[in-house]
Amino acid sequence: MVVRKKFPQVYEMEHPMHGRYWQVSARSKKWGMNQRKTFPNETSAIKYAQSIEEQLIKFGRQSNVPKEKILSAERYEELAQRLTTFGKRPEDAVEHFTLQPLQNNHYLRIQ
Repeated sequence: MVVRKKFPQVYEMEHPMHGRYWQVSARSKKWGMNQRKTFPNETSAIKYAQSIEEQLIKFGRQSNVPKEKILSAERYEELAQRLTTFGKRPEDAVEHFTLQPLQNNHYLRIQ
């Protein structure tokens, strides 16, 4: 039985030995995805499907970019937003809190 019709779909399934479970099917050539995941309850499955939908809205089709790089870019963006309120950039923070103290202690002496 289909619980959620739009992509990614959520299906209610029945296993003969383990009972009811919900499956999120995020398989699409259009979006470049091939994922399936099962959940013990409907709420978790729908939340997971919604998170995939949000990722597609935010980033579009999955590219060959590793997830680590995407997460790193998201963290950088959040850090940049936090520092913007003080008129600074992440590069300024690195310079002030990391490079200057190291240079003052002669650990990075450039000759």
